[in-house]
Amino acid sequence: MNRQFLDCGSPCCSPRAIPPATAVPFMKPPGLLLGATLLFWGWQTGLPWLGALAALLLESSRWVRVRWDFSQGDLDRLWNFCVALFFGVAIFAFASNDGLHAVGTLVGDSSLAERSEALNKGARSVLLFFQWLPLTFLPIALAQAFGERDRMDWSTFSWWLRRQRRIAAQRDGAATQAFGLRRQAKRHAALTPDPKAVSPLRSATAVQNSRSTRLDGESARHAGSGLNVLWPFFAVCLLAASAANDRTFRFPAGLMLLMGWALWAARPRRVSALNWSACSLLTILLGLAGLQGLLWVRSAVQRFESTLVARFASGRNFDPRETRTMLGEIGRLKLSGRIVLRVETDGQPPPELVREASYTQFKSPHWTATRREFANFLPDHDETSWRLLRGKLPKREATIATLFPGGAGLLALPQGAGRLEDLPAFVMETNRLGAVRMSSGPGFARFRAAYGPGASIDSAPDAEDIDVPPAEQFAIRRVAEELNLKGLAPEETLRTVAGFFSREFRYSTWLEGDSRKVGRSVLAEPNNHRLPNGLTARRDGLALPVDSTPLAAFLLKNRSGHCEYFATATTLLLRQAGIPARYAVGYSVQERRGRQWVVRERHAHAWCLAWVSGAWREIDATPAGWSEIEAARATPWQWISDAWSWLRFAIGEWRWGKSGWKQYLVWLIIPLLVLAGWRLLARKQWKRTPQTGAKRSAPQLWPGLDSEFYLIERKLAEQGLARRLSETLSGWLSRIDLAASPAVSELQPLLKWHYRLRFDPVGLNPQQRDALQHAVERWLSGPFHKYAHVRGKGFFGQTRRERRAYPEVDL
Repeated sequence: MNRQFLDCGSPCCSPRAIPPATAVPFMKPPGLLLGATLLFWGWQTGLPWLGALAALLLESSRWVRVRWDFSQGDLDRLWNFCVALFFGVAIFAFASNDGLHAVGTLVGDSSLAERSEALNKGARSVLLFFQWLPLTFLPIALAQAFGERDRMDWSTFSWWLRRQRRIAAQRDGAATQAFGLRRQAKRHAALTPDPKAVSPLRSATAVQNSRSTRLDGESARHAGSGLNVLWPFFAVCLLAASAANDRTFRFPAGLMLLMGWALWAARPRRVSALNWSACSLLTILLGLAGLQGLLWVRSAVQRFESTLVARFASGRNFDPRETRTMLGEIGRLKLSGRIVLRVETDGQPPPELVREASYTQFKSPHWTATRREFANFLPDHDETSWRLLRGKLPKREATIATLFPGGAGLLALPQGAGRLEDLPAFVMETNRLGAVRMSSGPGFARFRAAYGPGASIDSAPDAEDIDVPPAEQFAIRRVAEELNLKGLAPEETLRTVAGFFSREFRYSTWLEGDSRKVGRSVLAEPNNHRLPNGLTARRDGLALPVDSTPLAAFLLKNRSGHCEYFATATTLLLRQAGIPARYAVGYSVQERRGRQWVVRERHAHAWCLAWVSGAWREIDATPAGWSEIEAARATPWQWISDAWSWLRFAIGEWRWGKSGWKQYLVWLIIPLLVLAGWRLLARKQWKRTPQTGAKRSAPQLWPGLDSEFYLIERKLAEQGLARRLSETLSGWLSRIDLAASPAVSELQPLLKWHYRLRFDPVGLNPQQRDALQHAVERWLSGPFHKYAHVRGKGFFGQTRRERRAYPEVDL
């Protein structure tokens, strides 16, 4: 790099005195490595043409001899463009996968299936964002490949470092300008110019060359530092290729090949190729073992993914399309005591169960609804009454109050509901499985539901309602044979199944066992079981299949579980007996609170719907006493949750017009407005702004920015001893004291007076300032080591008589 010197004729100012700093050699990526990496990225992400085009552009720099001399400003703007592309790709990836709706679904009151789909959308957005990363940073990589610089300054990638760079430039410009004006005034006033002083011409030259000198100083300061972006770009390409989520062996093989290529080029020459290859092979084997471990961890996490979402997400988790049971899980089944419904009746017993959805197909651990499309139905003329069944006149009524965040959700209704009143919804839908959904309505609803036995909005049974999954047929067929269900009348079948579960099973919220061990456990522990009809059946002699399920363990071994086990087993046993049955979910109404019944999250329940005598009937085979077990789980702090729930219901009721609080609120607001007006008029609230008549002063320049000491800093920077951005003046002088002439050590007294001018509130008086200026001029105009060896004089060239005459300026 070309350097400029202010040659004063002394040996110390010669370029030979201080050799310029040399940059440490930097290893570039080997030839064709980046091109191969871009081709690998395009192959993995399904963008082969983009990968080939990017590889061609980047590798063409090895054959094209033309190089561009990018200025620092060009590199700064190019990096800003890459950052803009980075955020643009992030926004595109987020919007293309319906990210805003996914976030709302995830944090809102959504069902399990909707939250799972929202998580999948978020994962797809993240993967798409990472796949496009090489294109966002391709411009800066091309600038590195076709530019003259081997490295880019760190300030290119940091706005803070750029600010520090601008501040340093402004500081040097102010010091140069102040020194030039002061020197010019003194030269015009002097009759006999000092031959040792710096001439005005030379001072003007210093001012004119300040910008180039500053650039040279920056170059010396950052000699051997900076970043070659081609290696980080190589890592970004590999990261983007991994986002393709290729689960075959092709990605690990390509990754190991490219990493081996890069490491081979950088291997130490003192290590033999055989030893290096052995170490690389061992690293590859360890990496493959770690990969297998990560795959195992991922499988374990995916098995519990839906469970975690259901456990930690708030809201009512029933989905009309699918529900995930806790069959086969291990641990304590925990639900909160938050109140979700309030039920009132006119002196009549409440409905024992309120249903939200029902399902037809079972594949452990999921129940799903087939042909689950919803259809709109219209209200009556008053726009708040909805007739679900034409011609049915129910005799019982229940008032149900609940919150609907977002104005949408499933309605919890008693079996056989035929009419809804006082429900100001805009869109109501229902499906063939009896689910009623409000798609657009108020956030709080308090409506009356008329219901009774007999007909319901559920469709008639079909072939799906008597289907038993193949995986469950062994256990279901065995229990059905033990109970002799074949040939029994429907009513007798219902009593037999209900008695079987109430006598032989117990309710438990502790989930036991691993379904993969069920077969071996049953065969290893043969024993007898007394059936309700007095017969005895032995388990030994029968072989269970290897893929035995959690439901088989419940029926044949554990005989303990929660309502989902009982409802699933009852549904499949009735189907095995030839009775159409469906799996239903909702809530059990069991806790009375004054004139109301409150329904909590832990009252969520599952039961069976059986087609008997031409109508769907509710069959709850869960043993009696489960409600007492759930009630015993109430915490001492439940009253806080109840108070919060009451407040939420009260606010919702007031907000959506179901309360007379508004008229009282108006009478409360009027006195408050009167009081506020009286305080406003009775007390003076404004003050007159004083008229100063002075305009806003210009920003004040910090003292000491025109210190002459900065010229010494520039002088040393010309010699290759520039100060770093993060380095203080004292630390800088200490560092260069070992490499420079002895005169550098004499700058410490000058530095003290510079600090006093810069930071002391008192500053320097005119005599002290003149002494500082003269000292700097003498140091700049003479050899660096001259004053260090003058007998009887200090660094300023002052005699003892001069110091006695001006003691306050003795440095």
